[in-house]
Amino acid sequence: MDTFADQKIINLPNIKYFGIFLFVNLIIFSVLQTIIPVVDNIFILLICMLPLIIISLFNFNIIYNSLIISLFINFHFGYTIGIWVSMFVIISYFLTHRNITFEDYDSEIRIPFLIYLISIIPSFINVQRPFSSILMLYHLVAFFLIIIITKNYFTDENSIKKFIYTYLILVLANTLYLFYQTILVDKRTFGFTGIMYVDYVGIAVIITLINLIFKSGVKKIIWGILFSIFTIGLIVTQTRSSWLVTATTTLLFGIYLFINSAKFNISKFKLIISASVILIFISILIFQTTSLNPKIAERAVEYTSSNTNFDKGGLAVNSLVSRMLIWTTAVNAFIAHPFVGIGVYAFPYTSYLYNKLPKYLFDEYVNGLSAHLTFLAVAVETGIIGLIGFLIFLFSVFKNNYQLLKISTLKEIKTHNLSIAWSLIYIIVSMFVTDAWLWGQGILLFGIFIGLMLSKLKFLKSVSF
Repeated sequence: MDTFADQKIINLPNIKYFGIFLFVNLIIFSVLQTIIPVVDNIFILLICMLPLIIISLFNFNIIYNSLIISLFINFHFGYTIGIWVSMFVIISYFLTHRNITFEDYDSEIRIPFLIYLISIIPSFINVQRPFSSILMLYHLVAFFLIIIITKNYFTDENSIKKFIYTYLILVLANTLYLFYQTILVDKRTFGFTGIMYVDYVGIAVIITLINLIFKSGVKKIIWGILFSIFTIGLIVTQTRSSWLVTATTTLLFGIYLFINSAKFNISKFKLIISASVILIFISILIFQTTSLNPKIAERAVEYTSSNTNFDKGGLAVNSLVSRMLIWTTAVNAFIAHPFVGIGVYAFPYTSYLYNKLPKYLFDEYVNGLSAHLTFLAVAVETGIIGLIGFLIFLFSVFKNNYQLLKISTLKEIKTHNLSIAWSLIYIIVSMFVTDAWLWGQGILLFGIFIGLMLSKLKFLKSVSF
């Protein structure tokens, strides 16, 4: 029986055909925009791009790379752009890969994910808009299929290395654009990626730190420069939750290295010295960055600088207060339906049913927003039953991630293993401060990293045996 790697992959269109199609579509777009000015430009552009999209379905490499790029595009039309592109990835996968067997869908997380999926079904008992929740459930479908597709698509170390470098290049591009925005605009910005950048750059900090520790010579200098750029980018976002998650993940990584220093052939004394140097260096970066932009320092101490939660106009004085208003409403919803929840992905449009806040506060800080904490969001929307299912799935991810850390011994792939494993740990830690990994771009990146983890385990186990 052929394995996935042995299967015939159809990649039809040459890159020059894409260039021709793109040129023709731009002309058509310009003409239609002139003739029919009342029609939305996005709608016209989609019509023009349709032939190109159809042809690209037969080149899976292009479609999958488009998915990675789409994670860095801050565009929302019903779904985020990444979720829309994931549909084409799934279609392209079935069109371009022949002789797919049931074994290709098998993975260590399949049963735990099915348990989680089944556990959320009872939440439909209380859902107010069943159709909306069903549409939002596509996030979970895409999540699982992206895991499986990623696991099968990345079959060697070189392809995984290219993904990590591509990810870092995209984060670097957004970081440089963020610096440009910060100079021109006197307000908090996130670059062309949008708010997800705060977690993207946090992951980039962890990956570059890992490479900084294990590389030597000129490569160490390059990774050090990247680490500095990403650290400054993280500081400039003024996002305290991401600062906390990155610092916590870094601390856990440091403890992990200290405990496993013999395995990595690093002396504990050298590790302590390296950690001290990095800590001093980060402190210098923080001092320099906050000196250039005092608002960063002001935001850092915002929680303790005020003795009241609301200003004279009755508005929240900081983001923690506004989050607490959301959490209070979410807790009310959980108390109302503790076992099965209020409905999967339902909190943004049903939170008004559980509101006990003044209307102006609810409308300003709660209405239409998610619960902002992963575990709280899962508990509120799918109840204790759904939360148990989610924790079972998350435990399976953590268990496999631990196996990846445990099996990592070869020097040339050590940084890749650690980069993937600790990116997942960053995501799990950040679930305590955000629910971005349950939908949109976040759930797709989460799925990609799980897929990479499973791909690495499959590859390393085959080498071992």
